[in-house]
Amino acid sequence: TYRMQRKFADAQRVWQEFLRAHPTHKDWSAVQQQLLDLEYEVGADRYAEKQYPEAREAWQRFLDAHPLDPRCPETLYALGQIEHDRKEWQAAIDAWTRLVSKYPGTDPASHAQFMIGFTRERELHRFPEAIEAYRACTWGAYAPQAQARIQEMEAKKLVVVTERTFRSNETPELKVVTR
Repeated sequence: TYRMQRKFADAQRVWQEFLRAHPTHKDWSAVQQQLLDLEYEVGADRYAEKQYPEAREAWQRFLDAHPLDPRCPETLYALGQIEHDRKEWQAAIDAWTRLVSKYPGTDPASHAQFMIGFTRERELHRFPEAIEAYRACTWGAYAPQAQARIQEMEAKKLVVVTERTFRSNETPELKVVTR
């Protein structure tokens, strides 16, 4: 009940009391798992509330305490996403680079490698570095998207547009985009 009410400290206290009072209970392992899930959920809740420093702190505690948990890659991705949401581009890239090096070949690492390229392309306008990052994304669900970005960035392109409709007695202004 406390967990559903988002009273995480109270839920943790009750479950820990249960574990101490009933070390041989048949549900001991399930309660232990609930405690583990609760630690992760605190970070997710803080992230959803856009309380980024608290989310980062909670998830970092989770990673430090449970380095073998299967949610670690997603948690590392989320730490990078926090920095991206805060528009701390280099910090986001650094967090995602850590994920790629620690969990190579996983889907979260594929997503992180794609986002490294995306951030370099869209936010930092470092196009050669973006292409290099996209080329490094050769596995997982984001590999096709990375290849599509490379093709789009390397394709020759000419776009001529007007900002508005001009009258016949006006001199039109054209905007030309080339690549």
